[in-house]
Amino acid sequence: MAIIGIDLGSTGCKAMVFTPDGEVLSHAYKKYDKISPSKINPNVLKQTVFNVIGKAAAGIADIASICISSFGESFVLLDELGRPFDHILGYTDPRGQSCCDLPTCGTTQAVCFLWYSVVSRDINTKKV
Repeated sequence: MAIIGIDLGSTGCKAMVFTPDGEVLSHAYKKYDKISPSKINPNVLKQTVFNVIGKAAAGIADIASICISSFGESFVLLDELGRPFDHILGYTDPRGQSCCDLPTCGTTQAVCFLWYSVVSRDINTKKV
């Protein structure tokens, strides 16, 4: 029996397959081909993750469990067919900084960030 751990980091994806006792059986890593330091095409991310999992799990017959971790707070809007509307903007995108530097009038930075991520005209989004 084996366990695979997958880490979707800010610069790349890594996967490690190990036994329940912690013995490492295999591992793989691939850097993302990013559009900018904080922007990535969701299809590139998906393909990178699948490639890394395939390399790490190659030849291992009994993977019983999967654990996934990720860095940052990002999301991608999908249409009714599961296709992305636009690129993923990482939480490190600097365009929201000015919003969070303003007085919050009792709101939290999380609310400010959500407003910026969803409503701001500075982000190039397609009409839903």
